Amino acid sequence: MKIRPLTTIEDEYKYKLLSRVCFLYEADENYQEKLKESDENTANYTKIGAFDDDDNLLAGLYIIPYNMYFDGKPQKMAGIQGVITAPEARASGIMGKIMQECLAKMKNEGYIFSALYPFSYAYYRKFGYEVAHKLFNATIPLQELEIYPFPKGKVQFWQKGDSLDDIKAVYTGFAKRQNYAIVRSDADWNRIMDEDPYIAKKYTYVHYDLQNIPTSYVKFGIIETDPNEDKKMYIDELAWLDKSALHAILGFIAKLRPQFYELSWSIPNEIDPYSLFNEAWNIQVSNDSSMMFRIMNIIPALESMKAPTEEGGVLIQVKDKSFAENSGLFKVEWSRGKIAVEKSAAATSSPHMSTSIEALAQMIIGYSTPSMSANRKDTTINSPHSLPILNTLFPIKNRYIWEKF
Repeated sequence: MKIRPLTTIEDEYKYKLLSRVCFLYEADENYQEKLKESDENTANYTKIGAFDDDDNLLAGLYIIPYNMYFDGKPQKMAGIQGVITAPEARASGIMGKIMQECLAKMKNEGYIFSALYPFSYAYYRKFGYEVAHKLFNATIPLQELEIYPFPKGKVQFWQKGDSLDDIKAVYTGFAKRQNYAIVRSDADWNRIMDEDPYIAKKYTYVHYDLQNIPTSYVKFGIIETDPNEDKKMYIDELAWLDKSALHAILGFIAKLRPQFYELSWSIPNEIDPYSLFNEAWNIQVSNDSSMMFRIMNIIPALESMKAPTEEGGVLIQVKDKSFAENSGLFKVEWSRGKIAVEKSAAATSSPHMSTSIEALAQMIIGYSTPSMSANRKDTTINSPHSLPILNTLFPIKNRYIWEKF
């Protein structure tokens, strides 16, 4: 067996064929010709596969280069996508070898973080990933939105071919508040907004305030039901700059009540729908575990965090099964809005907290606090008196992402 990049059209063809088997994708009569066509959307991906001695593809995956917002600033993040193993090669350890090679590659290329959507949480924990995102799926009757008045500015229908500048401006302002949110390129936007609303039945509206400044937008589609029943909408994207912008776009959606009786919305964790609307009994929210997250390079990850307002410092003992550089005792100090991290050559004093790279990922991204992580088997708060300052360093943060990979 050999592990190597997928560099040729034939390699790509083998990967796409195997993907259809692993993910049970449907193909039409001309699938062979179509699968041999190059895909511009994946041109900048790193593609890796494992081959047997006869050059048959046994397993593979893609590494996607992203910049994601983290505490308000873009940081390098590698997304793992399309992890496939031929059924006849499963439980052979092939994918584990590919993952180890990919982890080393991502770390050497300077990625600070990595993320993936798992088929199994237990499997990817072997490689230092941890669940660090939830989907809060809310079902809300449109009548509950009627407490928000129709906006005093204007709402404009976006059509394919219109400028994306106003939507981009709102997205960027919203995304900077959300850890995980992807810094989208023009190519990303063109792909996301490529659908004709009259054909796809996905509709985008932008709200402008009284000064004609774009402050929010919503993109929604239709959940098909019985033609004789009222329709239900799903929110594809909803972004806003501030509270008044959120209220304005909710007021606009409320006026769609003659067409829709309720909406489905995967809400950001900064929103509490039970207190945002009048009748909590009418709102249903389900919590589903979602993306897994990994710290690739621990020192830049800690130093890129937003620093607490008051000066302070802690010692944190970390264990990373894959990377010795991420294991050890780290001295974390902050002052004047900056965090400095130094790895101690020897444990000269007791750490305030001992934890794993998996638990630390949850704390850094803002999914968990040290108080919450202390319930894990792999995390110990060695000094109860240090817990308040640890919680100050690792608070709960806004997290949201639309991209699936």
